[in-house]
Amino acid sequence: MARGSGTNSNKYVVSDGSSTTQQQQGYSSYMSSNNSNGTMYNDSNQTVEVVNVPVGIYGWKKYCLYLVILLIVALSFINIGLIVFLFRVVNLDFDSAGPLHFYRDRMLVMGRAEFQGGVSASNISGFDNSTLLVESNERIVLQSYESATSTDKSVVELDGVNVNVDAQQLQMAYQDRVYFSASPQETIIASNDIVVNSPLGLRIDGSVLVPKIENAYERGEGLTIESIGQELNMRGMEGVTLESTTNEVNIRGQRGINLESTGGDIVLDGSNLRLNNLPHGGGSGPRQLCVCGSNGRVYTVQHSSTCKQSSSQFCL
Repeated sequence: MARGSGTNSNKYVVSDGSSTTQQQQGYSSYMSSNNSNGTMYNDSNQTVEVVNVPVGIYGWKKYCLYLVILLIVALSFINIGLIVFLFRVVNLDFDSAGPLHFYRDRMLVMGRAEFQGGVSASNISGFDNSTLLVESNERIVLQSYESATSTDKSVVELDGVNVNVDAQQLQMAYQDRVYFSASPQETIIASNDIVVNSPLGLRIDGSVLVPKIENAYERGEGLTIESIGQELNMRGMEGVTLESTTNEVNIRGQRGINLESTGGDIVLDGSNLRLNNLPHGGGSGPRQLCVCGSNGRVYTVQHSSTCKQSSSQFCL
């Protein structure tokens, strides 16, 4: 009968007591020569032989197993080292990724950050005493909707050359005071001074409706209203007044000055009235003032002559 027990495979040999002495001696000789691998128990009735057979991985298989385990451990340390290196290089932390730092109510950008897609935020502001830079190789579009369900929107587009604003109304204000407002109906400029630093001046294709035009007195540059190459028309439903409170008013024309009143009088009121360079028939001394009835031309003749005598010379 044979049985196995324990971690090693033990072989038990049981012999009946009626076996011959020669068999017992054979077993004794066998166990004596194999004393290191087994033990034999003998009594008057039976003989039990225990043989130890080793079980496991031995030889080159064991060394291959150790080598594989060592290789796995080495790869594990290398991977851990690479992960730590990547965390240090990319500056990854529990609450940050590179220049981005994440908090419950905000996100801080400590440096340059590039966004491949869109950015949606309720507030974008710079740090104290620092400049907020928004840079793009293509266009920069700022877009805002009136509400979550509305299709009305305002768009500010920067394309490197132009700044395009698409909105129902454009306002520029400071401390709740609107200085500039533009809409399809009107444009309002509420600044104290409007300065146009252009050598060609301000060009307006339409009409200009103003209650008053005056110069900047502190600059001492005067006021010039000029039309180059074209006519200059000044009209007023209630009248047009040219007034100088401290000096004279000069009106000059290259080809003439026409004063016309369709329903009233033309009044020249002054303590001293001069008509210089009027046509005259020669001579000197006191002269008579004459007016042609056909064309209204004014001329002078000597006091000894009459206007009728010189009419053929000046009134043709």
